[in-house]
Amino acid sequence: MKRKKGSKLWAVMTAITAALLVVCIIAIPVTSAFATAINVALNAKTQEIVPDPNATIYFWSDYESEEDLVAYEKELCEQIEEEGAALLVNRDNTLPLAEGTKFTPFSQSSFNLLYGGTGSGQVSANDAVSLKAALDRAFGEDSVNPDQWKFYATCGYQRVNADTTGGNQTQYRINEVPWSEYSDALQATWSNYGDVALVVLARSGGEGADLPSGLPELEPYMTDGDYLRLCKEEVEMFENLEALKEQGVFKKIVVLLNSSNSLQLDFVDDYGIDAVLWIGDVGMTGINGVADILAGNVNPSGRLVDTFLRDNHSSPAMQNFGAYAYTNAAEYDTATAQNNTDPGVAKCNQDYVVYQEGIYVGYRYYETRYEDYVLGQGNAGEYDYNADVAFPFGYGLSYTTFEYSNFTVEDQGDTFLVGVDVTNTGAVDGKHTVQIYFQSPYTQYDKDNGVEKASVELCGFDKK
Repeated sequence: MKRKKGSKLWAVMTAITAALLVVCIIAIPVTSAFATAINVALNAKTQEIVPDPNATIYFWSDYESEEDLVAYEKELCEQIEEEGAALLVNRDNTLPLAEGTKFTPFSQSSFNLLYGGTGSGQVSANDAVSLKAALDRAFGEDSVNPDQWKFYATCGYQRVNADTTGGNQTQYRINEVPWSEYSDALQATWSNYGDVALVVLARSGGEGADLPSGLPELEPYMTDGDYLRLCKEEVEMFENLEALKEQGVFKKIVVLLNSSNSLQLDFVDDYGIDAVLWIGDVGMTGINGVADILAGNVNPSGRLVDTFLRDNHSSPAMQNFGAYAYTNAAEYDTATAQNNTDPGVAKCNQDYVVYQEGIYVGYRYYETRYEDYVLGQGNAGEYDYNADVAFPFGYGLSYTTFEYSNFTVEDQGDTFLVGVDVTNTGAVDGKHTVQIYFQSPYTQYDKDNGVEKASVELCGFDKK
């Protein structure tokens, strides 16, 4: 008996439907979890504003169109970078650089700039300004070595972040280009763009996983498994750049710290480095501001909001940093912190961390320990402040100089009014940030009751 053609078709359709059902069952929760990342990658439009002609308008926009608003935001991003970038090192007034300066960029991050963090800090780089475009704009066309730029575009080395959802520390990679990858033919082009070897050091971070700070399994990829230290490829790069500078191939070595995470700065006095500029994550257009600072079109006026260290592990917080599992977590229905939507209520997180450092985070620790050491009090022990701190909180250089005068303090009861005159004594225009710190007496009551007080605390600042 022959099987009917319709039965075959029905069987095929049933199989296809079943397969699609399985795909949907798997795909729906996965795509839902990664919806933000997928939408950013595809530049997908997920919502639309439909104006109601009869609606009551409670707030009038300052902009005639969405295009005007976007243009303003790009300009604002550039201005924030100009105001926020902090000049840390400027030996022999290396910066600003002259018009027509020729650059050879170094590190894969010079091509793949860090524009933002991960997760909610993610920035679409589809139409973000590149380092090359910014330098060409500030210094003139053909300011960047084109062969080096093409090399980084095709070399295959690129940073790897931890997954935003379900990620872990072991996924991070710096992936700097080994020196052996630079061919003789490529190296032959460097002297033609030898005014500045421009090194970009970038470290990403955000939602997904903590940064690794000493994982043995990451030691093949980063120094001591520590993401915020120079990796061996970066050390090799600096060693070779120093040698090339001594040979006259490069005149200057300038470093851009393209990271919102505080890199360990135990190397800035080595390798013949001439200037270091902290630029953070630059956003879509901020790199234009960086180029303008390098060119002297903008005088840097930013100040550090972190303490940059020669050894990040000297921080008390690092002693307990990590995710530690409860020893009896397996006996209970616990959840990982990242995937626990109801922490501490329906489910307990399986990991914990002890915040033993209390208030002694950043400058509050380093300044307090130094004062205790100088005054011979507390348990400061032997202490070398400069061996720990590379650049203190609030640090930042300028292309000009300033003087203070007429310092006044007026007690107004619950507050103090502080005044000071700031005079620009240099040859170029610039802004300056005045920072006011206060000290609170550490009384016998404080000592008897274990009250913690930092030796100094920032209580106000202003920039003009």
